[in-house]
Amino acid sequence: MPSISKQDLEKPRALATFADELYRMRRARDEKMPRALFGEPAWDMLLSLYTAEEMALPITALELGSGLKRSTAVRWVAALHSQGLVQPAAPGERDRDQVVLTREGRSVLETSLEAMLRIAHR
Repeated sequence: MPSISKQDLEKPRALATFADELYRMRRARDEKMPRALFGEPAWDMLLSLYTAEEMALPITALELGSGLKRSTAVRWVAALHSQGLVQPAAPGERDRDQVVLTREGRSVLETSLEAMLRIAHR
């Protein structure tokens, strides 16, 4: 059985920390500049879901965290779902108000965050 290196164990935590820092930097920017200038609610939602570490988040949390109205947040979640990046937390259940990243969504976020970290550490 192959052993898992300490670096491999620390990688997901480092990526989650970086995702959280990106999210907090965006909120700090929002305090100084009009949020309407920077329309990336899907990215904010994906960062929130990634830092939740596989826990489901209610659409309400994504709505508040991205600064969207409920109807707009629901549309963005539907768009992310259609791209295969998120899914209902309990497929088939009546309460579809909670979502999680799919395996593909997590992979896309990790690849993106790793690329961003490489650039940041040049």
